[in-house]
Amino acid sequence: MYALVIVIAVTSTAFPVGVTSHIVGHFDNVDQCKEAASKPITGGASVDLNLSQAIYWHCVYAGSKR
Repeated sequence: MYALVIVIAVTSTAFPVGVTSHIVGHFDNVDQCKEAASKPITGGASVDLNLSQAIYWHCVYAGSKR
């Protein structure tokens, strides 16, 4: 099983770097996860985010299905 994780990084020269992440979906295989990561702005809660330079999508192994 794979999880799609959104990572939002905030960088500034005046303030420390801030990073947060959240799992936004679970998939049976890595190909499904990669497909969802390649089209992250087509719907869902991330559509309203206007930080495209600081948003990163990662597919990570989340262990076997139970």
